[in-house]
Amino acid sequence: MAFGVLVPAIHLSLASLAVSAVCVGGTFMVMTMAGLQEARRIAKGAPARLMSGLTGAFAIGQFAGPILVSTGTSPDQALVTPSLCAVAFLLVSACLLLLRR
Repeated sequence: MAFGVLVPAIHLSLASLAVSAVCVGGTFMVMTMAGLQEARRIAKGAPARLMSGLTGAFAIGQFAGPILVSTGTSPDQALVTPSLCAVAFLLVSACLLLLRR
């Protein structure tokens, strides 16, 4: 996922956007399915509250993304700065998850 976020920040083209869509979209779909399955397992018969929390977190991300992109200082930086922040966050969270194992 981090690679998919980084690609358009490095080089913006139709091909980089396609690679980004596949990397981010594919990873996100798998994570979403696994997360919802885990919510069902953990909640033991009443997963609606936990699943609604996951859905709410997704919605917040959908609102935050365009807002963060619009805070760039110039059109060239409008995509680069938020993307690099997202890459850093994804890499740190992946490392923390690996250490937690």
